Amino acid sequence: MAPAKALSDIMAKEAGKAVDFGVSLQPTPAWKADLTEDQRLIFSHFGYEFVRW
Repeated sequence: MAPAKALSDIMAKEAGKAVDFGVSLQPTPAWKADLTEDQRLIFSHFGYEFVRW
């Protein structure tokens, strides 16, 4: 996970956020993605939320 977090400073951002701009998660909404816990941590680091409505 450290290599992914190391990209934070150079990640493409819109309005200061990489979510849905420099980092895209498919499928959406995010809670539908079948990710491992480590994958969730990386996407959460970049601004995704995995709350199911």
